[in-house]
Amino acid sequence: MQLFPTRETFGLALTGAGILVLGVALKQPHVVAFAAAVVLAVAVGRALANTTVARLRQAGFEMVWVQRKRLGHLIAGEPFELFAELRNRGSEDVRGVRLRPLAGSPLQVSTAPDEVLLPAGGRVEITFTILAPRAGRYGVHGLALEVRGNPVGGEGLYEVPLLFANPFGAEVTPRTVGAPKPREAGGAKDLRADGETRLNRRTEGDQFVELREFVPGDPFRKVAWKASARRGKLVSKELREAVRGDVWILVDASVDLHAGPVGDAPIDRALARALITARRHLAAGEPVGLIVYGARVLAELKPNVGGAHERAFASALLVATNRSDSDRSDLDEVECARRVEAHLRPLDALFSQEVRGFDLDAIAQRAELLLKKAPFPYHRAFALTPREAIFRRYLAQFGIDGPARADGERPLAEGTLVTALEGLAAGRANPGTVHVFGPVPAELRPEGAAARIASGEAATAIAPRFRKVLGRLRKRGISVVWTLPDDGGIVDHAAPRSPLAALDHRLQAARFRARIRLRRDGVDVR
Repeated sequence: MQLFPTRETFGLALTGAGILVLGVALKQPHVVAFAAAVVLAVAVGRALANTTVARLRQAGFEMVWVQRKRLGHLIAGEPFELFAELRNRGSEDVRGVRLRPLAGSPLQVSTAPDEVLLPAGGRVEITFTILAPRAGRYGVHGLALEVRGNPVGGEGLYEVPLLFANPFGAEVTPRTVGAPKPREAGGAKDLRADGETRLNRRTEGDQFVELREFVPGDPFRKVAWKASARRGKLVSKELREAVRGDVWILVDASVDLHAGPVGDAPIDRALARALITARRHLAAGEPVGLIVYGARVLAELKPNVGGAHERAFASALLVATNRSDSDRSDLDEVECARRVEAHLRPLDALFSQEVRGFDLDAIAQRAELLLKKAPFPYHRAFALTPREAIFRRYLAQFGIDGPARADGERPLAEGTLVTALEGLAAGRANPGTVHVFGPVPAELRPEGAAARIASGEAATAIAPRFRKVLGRLRKRGISVVWTLPDDGGIVDHAAPRSPLAALDHRLQAARFRARIRLRRDGVDVR
């Protein structure tokens, strides 16, 4: 435990030392005695403050959350209040100053009040106001403050920084109110009573059952003219309403899409639009499934309906923002271990005694024991070794964010997307609509293919597979709706001559060409 002198204490000690030097120089014993008493008083005050705070912590000076659950559900962009109590179970008054919340990026957390006075045996409520600009899982790790006071009373000679490590999880879902609506591509629409539109819906009675004898009153559109000509009498087609298939939502969660303003990057807009789409279909009673993909499939939910499934869908979307896995993070095993050590040291009272030096195996062992205190559920970490997997699980389950992989994962994500579409086209499931939220494979864009050739990247032959699977989906009567990412608000349209404006024109041109390519393959592009 470290003690820091207040400004008054520092000035008093400096004055005492100056008087002591002056008394020795003038050979004045009474002056030397006075100065020595001042310096001694400062030293005794330090010892008293150290003893007082140590006794205070032993007596039960603590911070506890008012909520029983250690997990809060937030909405991106909307403030959330979290309440905690500082409790002084000791027999001495305590004054705490400079209260500072400890939270992970990108959470914006403030506390009120920023200074508290705790009488002996008393408690004070602290309000944490949390604002999360981006969906994801983030940790509020505790509270730091400085304690003033000594057993004699008064303002005190020293400030003692204290840390209350009490993890709380903030699960932030995308904000759907006021989120940008996907652009419509035109075509037949089925207007609902609430004003929403449905694209690519099958009409009633479009599934053939059998041929039967013509009955007066049958509409002429149901007459099977060729069969009637062969049989020499009128026969009608027996039709029934086609059963709607499941709705599948595929979300590209490549770390490349995290670039841009936090909360307004392509990944943020994709998550909000995917959640809006899912809620619309679930409200209509249609089963909705989910595939979140990057270099691999990150999360998958089988189609289902109901409120519980909607909550599971929103929670599964948050996997898209996780950057702790080795294939999505720029942190290596040692860097992960250092972050884990810094976080678990205040949580584990025996850590300093049982872990000597920077021992990766010992840190992993202590971290695995503390995972039961994590606010977030089990995360199956992607790592190269079991020990590294423990570190990455710890970071994910305690909501500790890290830097994304610098070289991105676009080529691998494109292959994962095509594989997922092939699975939907060949599987036993009966998807009726497939929504894709993400960029078009680069090989379908002339500028993307040229860039790969110029950089020396090997061709992945995505384009032939992609067009083939779109054809198979179309033959099965499955409509594909593709929502392309936009610039995410990066471009400043008020500066037409800036380099950003030129970039904006290039982005718009690329999106236009991508829409043309997709529409040629029967895809509804938004």
